[in-house]
Amino acid sequence: MLRPRSLIALLLVLASFGALAVAPEMPRLPNQPINEFPSVLDALKGLLGRRNAKIELHAGWTIITEHSGLIWTFVPIDHPGYPSVMRQRVSYQPDGGVVVDMAVLCQTRKVPCTQIIDEYRTRNQQTAQQLAQLVVQQTMAAEENQLQARR
Repeated sequence: MLRPRSLIALLLVLASFGALAVAPEMPRLPNQPINEFPSVLDALKGLLGRRNAKIELHAGWTIITEHSGLIWTFVPIDHPGYPSVMRQRVSYQPDGGVVVDMAVLCQTRKVPCTQIIDEYRTRNQQTAQQLAQLVVQQTMAAEENQLQARR
């Protein structure tokens, strides 16, 4: 059985790769700014210097996962949305729901930025639904195992 953190990372990475045909000028999602870095390049430099960060490359996309669970996805240089970065944070709700918070820092034209933000938002909703279903399945499996162990 996958650990929740491994499962989250896997699903977020997979969700990031779907069919991204267009990518992200500096619009940021409401209440979700990337205040930590003034630019995409500064974000990449800053994250590459962190010891607790796991760095992966997938088809030109740079994925950096921090120990805290933040996942940063950098658009490849040949992508229409370059330079752009998306930051994701997954949180579990008491009712078993899953929320994927997202922030996007885009430094290209407005139309590609808006398109990639909309696409990421849709993918995050799908990912959150998948994670919630997996949490329910794992909870049910654990409860079933406990019942069997008591018999």
